Amino acid sequence: MNKLLKHSLFLILSGVLFFTSCEQNEISRIEFDKSEISLLVGKYDTITITVSYIGDISDMPMTWSIEDPTIVSIQDISDLNNNTSKKSLTKTLAIKALKSGTSQFTVQIGEQSHVCDVTVNQKIFTFSGAKASNWGDYYETETNNFEMLLYDNTISFNNEGRIIGNGNVLFLDFYLPLSHNTLSSGEFILSTEGEIHTFHPGEAFEYDGDLYVVGTHIRQYTDDGIYATLINDGDFSITKQGSTFEVSGDLVLEDDEIIQFSYEGIVNESDERNPEDIKADMTKGLLVYYGDAYNSKSTNNFNAFLGTDDIDFDAETWEGDIFQLEFNTTLSVKDYIPEGTYNMIAKSISELTTEDLKTFTLVPGYTDKSDNEWGTWFFGESIKKIKTGTMEVVKSGDDYVIEYEFFDRFRSRIWGKFEGQFKYIDGTKPSSQGAPAKVKARITDKRLLPSVKKASIDKKGLQLNHRRFKL
Repeated sequence: MNKLLKHSLFLILSGVLFFTSCEQNEISRIEFDKSEISLLVGKYDTITITVSYIGDISDMPMTWSIEDPTIVSIQDISDLNNNTSKKSLTKTLAIKALKSGTSQFTVQIGEQSHVCDVTVNQKIFTFSGAKASNWGDYYETETNNFEMLLYDNTISFNNEGRIIGNGNVLFLDFYLPLSHNTLSSGEFILSTEGEIHTFHPGEAFEYDGDLYVVGTHIRQYTDDGIYATLINDGDFSITKQGSTFEVSGDLVLEDDEIIQFSYEGIVNESDERNPEDIKADMTKGLLVYYGDAYNSKSTNNFNAFLGTDDIDFDAETWEGDIFQLEFNTTLSVKDYIPEGTYNMIAKSISELTTEDLKTFTLVPGYTDKSDNEWGTWFFGESIKKIKTGTMEVVKSGDDYVIEYEFFDRFRSRIWGKFEGQFKYIDGTKPSSQGAPAKVKARITDKRLLPSVKKASIDKKGLQLNHRRFKL
């Protein structure tokens, strides 16, 4: 073999060896599991990156970038997984939509890169009608609770105030100062405490086997039914110029989607505080003794039920007007109402402790988590949860004269007189012995938190709050 041929073969073999050496540690392909991503604002999606390689790569620096970081953000949610048998590496990233628009997501490894298009959309509701109701200090937070309905032009209301038509209705449940009995301007954020200029989140709960929705939520009315989506966060503003309102904001749905909404125009307002006065003279009485029901170690607890002539306290259902008066006496009293003046405890239930359960006191009305009514209430065509007031008791043998004047949280006055005798029940005995099954739980954290239902007592007018929406 001549020198020239040997030299040529050497060059060829050297080139082959050099080429083979270069191929041993190379990226052959970058792939995404999605060619493009479409998201709604607030929502997440994931993208998995697969890198195929040849050779033996022990170190592979990977970088990624977003063309417009105001539209989407990237979060690393998995470790780099190296499958040496398949010569591939994988990594998963989470992409969150921040605002509407388009952007590109790029992965760079060495000299190679791969691009994915990302499109973000946002649902925008522009409502054409509005109405609002003032429910007063509905939740006893020392604020006025308002409910505003914003609705599409395909929605209307019948003579009973029920929603008809197909479209969207946004329910805003928010709080204004007690001094503001009509809508006023403000910036509103989410809270569950009922503070001024906050709104209450949407909540779903079960009652008597049915599912209900309250608070801030959006409903879609369709031919197939009504669909409700809860609002879990966000903010909105109300501004007023003359008789025109502007209402707009960004709200976070229960699935993290963020929607925008707006309305401009007149808001029809109604006052739902039901502040009428009631003269309530009663002729029938039922006295139920519950012993030291709150485990106060200092007082016994009673309920005096005062009713009109048509009340039958032996019936399973009481038909007529009823006053439920819950009061406290000394531990020595077990079967009568001592003479004297009884004053309503001047505290909200959330603040009430055993030290407040003194003799000659009345317990203000409240509702436990099972929707049982405790404390002092008036039940009739209107239901009044009593907040303040007094009763004066005069006793002669078994005959009583009880004069009372009470006020609910809307300052409605309910007053009157009872003259007569009481049927007596020892409520500490089992209900099978004729006593109503009302037993109050022990005080937790020194709060009044009864938890056992009044099983055998039913009263006219105790209906589901009509502000609840049944799914």
